Amino acid sequence: MRVKQPEPFDREREYKPGERAIVKGAVLIATLWTPAAQRLADSPGTLFCQRCVRCKIGKDICTGANLKCDKYSRTDRKTIFWRLAYPKSNAVRTIKKNSNE
Repeated sequence: MRVKQPEPFDREREYKPGERAIVKGAVLIATLWTPAAQRLADSPGTLFCQRCVRCKIGKDICTGANLKCDKYSRTDRKTIFWRLAYPKSNAVRTIKKNSNE
């Protein structure tokens, strides 16, 4: 099965949830910001942050406007944020440390 390679991030394009893009060598996935995630972010005492804080696009690329990630600038009225496609885990770091010895 052939998998489509992600393209470099385009500021002018409206990405659908689940689409991938490359930003500074990292693969990011457009993820839908749901009302359940918003309730978790708003409730006190949780470790979740607001949408823009959780987004992995850097401040040098995102100025907070015109990236077509909020429901007011999109045609489908959905809100997205960007997450890492391959998050770092402690298991990978441990294996690399042990293999270097």
